[in-house]
Amino acid sequence: MIEITKEELRSLIRETVSEVLSKKKTSKNKISPRYYTKQNTDIESLIGSIPFILLDKKIFQKNMDVVEFAEKLGIIITSGEKKKIDEIVGRIITAISEFPQSKIIQLNNAIRQLKTQSIEKKDKKSFLDEWDKVIKSIKL
Repeated sequence: MIEITKEELRSLIRETVSEVLSKKKTSKNKISPRYYTKQNTDIESLIGSIPFILLDKKIFQKNMDVVEFAEKLGIIITSGEKKKIDEIVGRIITAISEFPQSKIIQLNNAIRQLKTQSIEKKDKKSFLDEWDKVIKSIKL
């Protein structure tokens, strides 16, 4: 985990807000290079991919489908039937952000494999079947 002081965080937030208000793009050279480590790139890649998969209605028609998928990752979401999809996805992302680096790398690899494999019928059953095969092959 990256250590950041409160003052560094305040400064970063101030600069970002200032740039947004002045309609400029945030420039990476103003943010310390220590935030661009390989570890951060892996987690950012995974967290960037997961919501698109989980919010795909062709794969997950019901919220409980997403909850069941989360359980395959070892993430337990209680009372999933009462939660909105946004909250469920948020909890999954939060849980993933705490995964060890090795599991993050393996999940990224699994998602890459699924993207490269042609799933002719894009639905929950075919997706979960392919996901199970990929997960078993990398042994999370």
